[in-house]
Amino acid sequence: MRPVLATASLLALAGCLILAGCASGPEDRYARYHDYYEFRQGEVLYVLGSVDSLHRLREEGKPPERTVAAWGAGGRRLQFEATAPGLADRLMAEYDRRHGLVR
Repeated sequence: MRPVLATASLLALAGCLILAGCASGPEDRYARYHDYYEFRQGEVLYVLGSVDSLHRLREEGKPPERTVAAWGAGGRRLQFEATAPGLADRLMAEYDRRHGLVR
């Protein structure tokens, strides 16, 4: 009986850590389970937060419905996906960390 309880406890803990992010707040969970993609279309670099947005832009040429414009280092024109609350801010912070934004 003990091996069954131990296994059940481990599975419950793993599920909590994977699905809910037990040790972190809601902002951390949001950032942890969202993606980051860069895709150049013409002179614009799109920074996207989902693989669906990436596929739509790559396959159909359709950018996200809502974006936020910015400038990157070297005068690069950027468009950050803003289809969810806080998404553009998170993507801008990640882009800034990786490449630097012009302020």
